Amino acid sequence: MENISIINLTPHHVNIMTNALFVPEIRKQVQCDITEVLLTWPASGVLANAKIQVTEETTINGNIPVRSQKLRKEPIPLDLTYVDGIIVSAMFASAPGDVVDINGNVFTGEVFTIGDMVVDANDHQKVIGCATLIRNQ
Repeated sequence: MENISIINLTPHHVNIMTNALFVPEIRKQVQCDITEVLLTWPASGVLANAKIQVTEETTINGNIPVRSQKLRKEPIPLDLTYVDGIIVSAMFASAPGDVVDINGNVFTGEVFTIGDMVVDANDHQKVIGCATLIRNQ
């Protein structure tokens, strides 16, 4: 078991939850009577941003608009020197390039996204946590 310092760079608290029930019909983990919050990472107030840049606009088949775009990571406005891991959005994690902090240093720690979302028992559209973190490599 690893103990590492992690900062949440998403706009939401991240709840790690145990004992949720997987419902195959909706392919989601659903909160039930024995579901518990194991740990919460509060939102840090700092976001890891990925920007979409439109590189070309054209049409195909006469009138269907098509846009080409490029995704890129923005530098993180924090000093990440003493952080072992960061929780970021899937969009940020999938953007090409290194994670760079406010000082221009390349972050060499762990980059996590949430996995196995847990939804509210009564509202399956409302995400209340996740069962795992995903280590992005």
